[in-house]
Amino acid sequence: MLRGITVVDGSVLCGLLAESADDIILKLDERGFISYASPAIDQLGLRLSELLVPPHLSDLALQSHGDALRTYFGDALAGMAPRDRIEFPAIGSERSGMADRWYSLSLRAAPEENGDRGGALGVMRSIGAGAGIERDMRAVSTIDPLTGLSNRSAFVAMLSRALAFGESGSVVVFSIDRFRAVKMRYGQARADEVLWAFAQFLRSMLGEMPSLTRLEGERFAAILPGAEPPSAMAAAQETVRTFAELSTGRGRDDLALSASAGIAAMTEEVDSVLSRAELALKVASSAGGRRVELADKLPSCLRYRRSA
Repeated sequence: MLRGITVVDGSVLCGLLAESADDIILKLDERGFISYASPAIDQLGLRLSELLVPPHLSDLALQSHGDALRTYFGDALAGMAPRDRIEFPAIGSERSGMADRWYSLSLRAAPEENGDRGGALGVMRSIGAGAGIERDMRAVSTIDPLTGLSNRSAFVAMLSRALAFGESGSVVVFSIDRFRAVKMRYGQARADEVLWAFAQFLRSMLGEMPSLTRLEGERFAAILPGAEPPSAMAAAQETVRTFAELSTGRGRDDLALSASAGIAAMTEEVDSVLSRAELALKVASSAGGRRVELADKLPSCLRYRRSA
């Protein structure tokens, strides 16, 4: 306890903070179920008083991050957490119109007075929404201005976070076939129109996912959580096929477009995953385009080469 502050004073101060702050104060039992939450949890659309069974800590995160939260809780309870906080997107934010709003959670073990193992106390702080100029500047630094998708820096951060949490899935990288020829023939303005249209097409095929990214030039990427390479292959093939069918001979000047894709499983490090996916993309494009290649299915002489 701080000098001059009694236990009773500390309890009063904790109550005042819980009632006035946007931070969410949590008390968890030894199994990780929420026994108390400050009123700020209402911003997630959760009203504990209306629930018959208290939610588990992992219920506060999107499904893809539930296991990471459970692991962090167990480590914090044992005093062995490798980091002092964990970041995750809160599932409750979807109900309040703020999908994929990220929170930072810090937990500390709270043993019983007799020394027996107890639960934990924690503080959740929103880190996914800012205000005013600061928020706008953060958005500019992570968004591609032409397409409105995430940029490469944001994608690398999302992939790094997913790999750090041990998430499974695949990374797919798309490109527009022979895009340089399109740019040389029709000019930069028309090329930009094509890039913007392709970005909107990917949105319609893959959905509004935060990881949908314009890496650079005509290359786009997305993280498909939980999708093993065969499933990602099917989704990418449908996307490539549909794009060719929609664009062939239907644009002005009879501009016929097609796309290719490369896929890599989410293993190892960020650079390795991206390099393997981009190498698979190069093979698909070099084979005539309108193709999808799996990094793990490439010939062994190519599989371990780094993409330039």
